[in-house]
Amino acid sequence: TGGSPPVERMESKGEGKYDDDDDDAKSGSTRDAKSEAKDQDEQDDALLRHVFDWYYEDEDLEAELQKFAFDHANEFDDECSSTGEYSLEHTELHREFRSIFERRLEECVERHGSSVQQFYRLVALDQARSTE
Repeated sequence: TGGSPPVERMESKGEGKYDDDDDDAKSGSTRDAKSEAKDQDEQDDALLRHVFDWYYEDEDLEAELQKFAFDHANEFDDECSSTGEYSLEHTELHREFRSIFERRLEECVERHGSSVQQFYRLVALDQARSTE
């Protein structure tokens, strides 16, 4: 009965008595990451709701855009329907209209404490999800 002495398994580097602590740290960081992601989702949703409400409920925005439309209504005729193209004047008016809207959008987003870049990122993500 002169068998071999029992062989003890040696721990490799990174294994050992502290493994449980690593698992706890990983699960804690996973919980933290999930919590942070949930918080970010809630902030993103709040921003989108804020902009949505502003767009549909802000009477000053509506008045400013209507004034622009009424001020320039006579500059639009059925030219596009006959030629299929818009004039350079129409292109310039569109640029002005877009500039008014974008300025007001930026003000709205910044009042909410966010950035326009963040808002556009959210819109792009939403569009990507809706086309999947």
